[in-house]
Amino acid sequence: MPHLASRRLSPRPASLLGRPRPAACRRAALCLAAAALLAACGDARGGGERGGAGVAGRYQLHHTLRSALPAVLAQEEGCLVQLTGGTLVLQPDSQYSSVLLIERACAPDAAYTDTLIRDSSAGRFRLQDDSIHFTYPTGTAAGAGLAGGDSLSVTGPLHTLIYRRQPR
Repeated sequence: MPHLASRRLSPRPASLLGRPRPAACRRAALCLAAAALLAACGDARGGGERGGAGVAGRYQLHHTLRSALPAVLAQEEGCLVQLTGGTLVLQPDSQYSSVLLIERACAPDAAYTDTLIRDSSAGRFRLQDDSIHFTYPTGTAAGAGLAGGDSLSVTGPLHTLIYRRQPR
């Protein structure tokens, strides 16, 4: 499961760690983690399967399929939950690491505080033709995406994330 580390942005006394996150915020973080950290879906069949050397590199989250960054994920209980950035690093040995930055901005009278969430994960990926599949270290599948040129799209349950390869 992705590791979540939080930092309080406002001086208000309540902290994210001291209170449960609202359900929509938690769902948004989990769905984005699944979308960004996709996994292998069954065995590869046919030719075209290859290692990670062709797509290896550092990718910056550019936008979602529906909007530019920051992208609104949820709005609840006086808080706006937004995806503000992210990176995906693909190694030639088919290892990946991913970080998503999710911000929760709340009204002064909201029950929760402003929070910056750093959602990170790592595992392995497999490329077959233009499809890229990711797995967590446990081998659990998390989704799928497409690789083409200097772009990588990663589709999850709620969002499609579009990454652009950074110059070497």
